[in-house]
Amino acid sequence: KMNANAARQNMVDGQLAPGGISDEGLLDLYRVFPRHVFAPDASQAQAYRDGGYTSTAARFSLDPHVEATMLQALSPKVTDIGLVISAGSTPAAGMLSHFLQTVFILETTSATSKKVEKQLVAASLCNTVCFSGGFDKAPAKHGPYNVILGAGACATIPSLWVESLKANGRLCVVERPTPHAPGMIVLIEKDADGTIAKTALRQASIPYLPGLAPQKGFSL
Repeated sequence: KMNANAARQNMVDGQLAPGGISDEGLLDLYRVFPRHVFAPDASQAQAYRDGGYTSTAARFSLDPHVEATMLQALSPKVTDIGLVISAGSTPAAGMLSHFLQTVFILETTSATSKKVEKQLVAASLCNTVCFSGGFDKAPAKHGPYNVILGAGACATIPSLWVESLKANGRLCVVERPTPHAPGMIVLIEKDADGTIAKTALRQASIPYLPGLAPQKGFSL
Protein backbone atom coordinates (compact mmCIF):
# COMPACT_ATOMS: atom_id res chain seq x y z
CA LYS A 1 0.00 0.00 0.00
CA MET A 2 1.27 3.47 -0.89
CA ASN A 3 2.42 5.74 1.93
CA ALA A 4 0.91 8.99 0.68
CA ASN A 5 2.73 11.19 3.20
CA ALA A 6 6.09 9.75 2.16
CA ALA A 7 5.19 10.01 -1.53
CA ARG A 8 4.35 13.69 -1.14
CA GLN A 9 7.55 14.45 0.71
CA ASN A 10 9.60 12.56 -1.87
CA MET A 11 7.91 14.55 -4.61
CA VAL A 12 8.83 17.83 -2.95
CA ASP A 13 12.39 16.79 -2.07
CA GLY A 14 13.17 14.93 -5.29
CA GLN A 15 11.30 16.89 -7.97
CA LEU A 16 9.95 20.25 -6.93
CA ALA A 17 12.54 21.88 -4.66
CA PRO A 18 15.55 20.81 -6.79
CA GLY A 19 13.63 21.88 -9.91
CA GLY A 20 13.36 25.54 -8.99
CA ILE A 21 10.09 25.62 -7.03
CA SER A 22 10.90 28.04 -4.22
CA ASP A 23 7.51 29.39 -3.10
CA GLU A 24 7.23 28.01 0.45
CA GLY A 25 3.45 28.30 0.55
CA LEU A 26 3.20 26.23 -2.61
CA LEU A 27 5.69 23.63 -1.37
CA ASP A 28 3.84 23.37 1.94
CA LEU A 29 0.59 22.67 0.10
CA TYR A 30 2.26 20.00 -2.05
CA ARG A 31 3.40 18.31 1.16
CA VAL A 32 -0.20 17.79 2.30
CA PHE A 33 -2.48 17.93 -0.76
CA PRO A 34 -3.89 14.42 -1.52
CA ARG A 35 -3.56 14.50 -5.31
CA HIS A 36 -3.87 10.70 -5.49
CA VAL A 37 -7.57 10.78 -4.53
CA PHE A 38 -8.36 12.20 -7.97
CA ALA A 39 -6.49 9.45 -9.83
CA PRO A 40 -7.88 6.07 -10.92
CA ASP A 41 -7.25 3.41 -8.27
CA ALA A 42 -4.54 1.71 -10.35
CA SER A 43 -2.69 5.01 -10.89
CA GLN A 44 -2.73 6.58 -7.44
CA ALA A 45 1.00 6.16 -6.78
CA GLN A 46 1.75 7.73 -10.17
CA ALA A 47 0.05 10.94 -9.04
CA TYR A 48 3.25 11.90 -7.17
CA ARG A 49 5.78 10.77 -9.78
CA ASP A 50 7.35 12.29 -12.89
CA GLY A 51 4.84 12.29 -15.72
CA GLY A 52 1.65 12.33 -13.66
CA TYR A 53 -1.11 9.82 -14.36
CA THR A 54 -3.31 9.04 -17.35
CA SER A 55 -6.96 8.01 -17.12
CA THR A 56 -7.62 7.64 -20.85
CA ALA A 57 -5.89 8.84 -24.01
CA ALA A 58 -7.69 12.17 -23.67
CA ARG A 59 -7.58 12.57 -19.88
CA PHE A 60 -4.39 13.11 -17.93
CA SER A 61 -2.92 14.97 -14.99
CA LEU A 62 -0.04 17.38 -15.26
CA ASP A 63 3.42 16.22 -14.30
CA PRO A 64 3.90 17.56 -10.73
CA HIS A 65 6.97 19.63 -11.61
CA VAL A 66 5.32 21.12 -14.71
CA GLU A 67 2.21 21.86 -12.66
CA ALA A 68 4.20 23.49 -9.83
CA THR A 69 6.19 25.61 -12.32
CA MET A 70 2.94 26.90 -13.79
CA LEU A 71 1.26 27.56 -10.44
CA GLN A 72 4.31 29.41 -9.13
CA ALA A 73 4.46 31.55 -12.28
CA LEU A 74 0.78 32.50 -11.96
CA SER A 75 1.37 34.11 -8.53
CA PRO A 76 -2.20 33.40 -7.36
CA LYS A 77 -3.84 35.78 -4.86
CA VAL A 78 -6.76 35.23 -2.49
CA THR A 79 -8.83 37.89 -4.26
CA ASP A 80 -8.32 36.33 -7.71
CA ILE A 81 -10.90 34.57 -9.86
CA GLY A 82 -9.32 31.73 -11.82
CA LEU A 83 -10.02 29.34 -14.67
CA VAL A 84 -8.50 25.90 -15.19
CA ILE A 85 -8.87 24.49 -18.70
CA SER A 86 -8.64 20.83 -17.86
CA ALA A 87 -8.69 17.38 -19.41
CA GLY A 88 -8.31 15.49 -16.17
CA SER A 89 -5.90 17.71 -14.24
CA THR A 90 -8.19 17.89 -11.22
CA PRO A 91 -5.22 18.01 -8.81
CA ALA A 92 -4.06 21.27 -10.43
CA ALA A 93 -7.54 22.75 -10.03
CA GLY A 94 -7.67 21.61 -6.42
CA MET A 95 -4.27 23.08 -5.68
CA LEU A 96 -5.20 26.41 -7.24
CA SER A 97 -8.46 26.55 -5.28
CA HIS A 98 -6.44 26.84 -2.05
CA PHE A 99 -5.00 30.16 -3.23
CA LEU A 100 -7.91 31.81 -5.08
CA GLN A 101 -11.32 33.19 -4.21
CA THR A 102 -13.07 31.07 -6.86
CA VAL A 103 -11.87 28.60 -9.49
CA PHE A 104 -13.90 27.77 -12.58
CA ILE A 105 -12.97 24.44 -14.16
CA LEU A 106 -13.71 23.83 -17.83
CA GLU A 107 -14.09 20.22 -18.95
CA THR A 108 -15.02 18.87 -22.38
CA THR A 109 -18.33 17.17 -21.51
CA SER A 110 -21.17 17.73 -19.06
CA ALA A 111 -20.79 14.19 -17.67
CA THR A 112 -17.10 14.72 -16.95
CA SER A 113 -17.78 18.13 -15.44
CA LYS A 114 -20.32 16.64 -13.01
CA LYS A 115 -17.91 13.85 -12.05
CA VAL A 116 -15.09 16.30 -11.33
CA GLU A 117 -17.43 18.52 -9.33
CA LYS A 118 -18.37 15.57 -7.10
CA GLN A 119 -14.69 14.76 -6.55
CA LEU A 120 -13.89 18.32 -5.54
CA VAL A 121 -16.86 18.60 -3.18
CA ALA A 122 -15.90 15.26 -1.61
CA ALA A 123 -12.44 16.77 -1.00
CA SER A 124 -14.09 19.81 0.66
CA LEU A 125 -12.95 22.12 -2.15
CA CYS A 126 -16.15 24.11 -2.32
CA ASN A 127 -14.92 27.32 -3.99
CA THR A 128 -14.87 25.55 -7.37
CA VAL A 129 -17.40 25.68 -10.21
CA CYS A 130 -17.31 23.14 -13.04
CA PHE A 131 -18.72 23.68 -16.51
CA SER A 132 -18.25 22.17 -19.96
CA GLY A 133 -17.69 23.27 -23.55
CA GLY A 134 -15.12 23.63 -26.30
CA PHE A 135 -11.73 24.69 -25.04
CA ASP A 136 -11.33 27.31 -27.77
CA LYS A 137 -14.59 29.23 -27.09
CA ALA A 138 -16.14 28.29 -23.73
CA PRO A 139 -13.58 30.04 -21.48
CA ALA A 140 -15.33 33.37 -22.07
CA LYS A 141 -18.50 32.13 -20.33
CA HIS A 142 -17.56 33.14 -16.77
CA GLY A 143 -14.76 35.59 -17.56
CA PRO A 144 -12.86 37.72 -17.37
CA TYR A 145 -10.37 36.07 -15.02
CA ASN A 146 -7.31 37.13 -13.04
CA VAL A 147 -5.64 33.75 -13.59
CA ILE A 148 -5.98 31.12 -16.34
CA LEU A 149 -4.22 27.76 -16.24
CA GLY A 150 -4.21 25.71 -19.42
CA ALA A 151 -3.61 22.26 -17.95
CA GLY A 152 -2.11 20.72 -21.06
CA ALA A 153 -0.47 21.68 -24.32
CA CYS A 154 -1.84 23.59 -27.30
CA ALA A 155 -0.37 24.09 -30.76
CA THR A 156 -1.30 27.76 -30.65
CA ILE A 157 -2.81 29.68 -27.77
CA PRO A 158 -6.44 30.60 -28.56
CA SER A 159 -6.81 34.38 -28.74
CA LEU A 160 -10.01 34.15 -26.69
CA TRP A 161 -7.97 32.92 -23.72
CA VAL A 162 -5.91 36.09 -23.73
CA GLU A 163 -9.01 38.22 -24.29
CA SER A 164 -10.57 36.55 -21.22
CA LEU A 165 -7.87 37.94 -18.92
CA LYS A 166 -8.60 40.91 -16.67
CA ALA A 167 -6.14 43.80 -16.48
CA ASN A 168 -3.02 42.53 -14.67
CA GLY A 169 -4.17 38.96 -15.41
CA ARG A 170 -1.87 35.98 -15.96
CA LEU A 171 -2.19 32.95 -18.25
CA CYS A 172 0.08 29.92 -18.17
CA VAL A 173 0.03 27.03 -20.66
CA VAL A 174 2.40 24.78 -22.59
CA GLU A 175 2.76 25.98 -26.17
CA ARG A 176 3.75 23.04 -28.37
CA PRO A 177 3.57 23.78 -32.13
CA THR A 178 4.62 20.25 -33.12
CA PRO A 179 4.27 16.85 -31.40
CA HIS A 180 7.77 15.97 -32.60
CA ALA A 181 9.50 18.29 -30.11
CA PRO A 182 8.97 19.42 -26.52
CA GLY A 183 6.70 22.34 -25.86
CA MET A 184 7.46 25.43 -23.80
CA ILE A 185 5.72 26.58 -20.63
CA VAL A 186 4.81 30.19 -21.33
CA LEU A 187 3.47 32.91 -19.04
CA ILE A 188 1.30 35.57 -20.66
CA GLU A 189 0.65 38.74 -18.68
CA LYS A 190 -1.78 41.53 -19.51
CA ASP A 191 -0.93 44.83 -17.87
CA ALA A 192 -3.32 47.58 -16.75
CA ASP A 193 -3.52 49.16 -20.21
CA GLY A 194 -3.99 45.84 -22.01
CA THR A 195 -0.41 45.38 -23.22
CA ILE A 196 0.52 41.70 -23.52
CA ALA A 197 3.90 40.27 -22.47
CA LYS A 198 4.95 36.67 -23.07
CA THR A 199 7.72 34.90 -21.14
CA ALA A 200 9.12 31.43 -21.89
CA LEU A 201 9.79 29.50 -18.67
CA ARG A 202 11.04 25.98 -19.46
CA GLN A 203 10.49 23.06 -21.82
CA ALA A 204 7.77 20.52 -21.12
CA SER A 205 6.54 17.47 -23.03
CA ILE A 206 2.92 16.96 -22.05
CA PRO A 207 -0.18 15.85 -24.00
CA TYR A 208 -2.37 18.22 -25.96
CA LEU A 209 -5.68 19.46 -24.64
CA PRO A 210 -8.59 18.07 -26.69
CA GLY A 211 -9.14 20.04 -29.87
CA LEU A 212 -5.91 22.03 -29.50
CA ALA A 213 -3.37 19.73 -31.15
CA PRO A 214 -1.73 20.79 -34.43
CA GLN A 215 -3.90 20.44 -37.52
CA LYS A 216 -3.00 17.24 -39.35
CA GLY A 217 -1.57 17.82 -42.79
CA PHE A 218 0.70 16.32 -45.35
CA SER A 219 4.30 15.56 -44.36
CA LEU A 220 7.29 14.44 -46.36
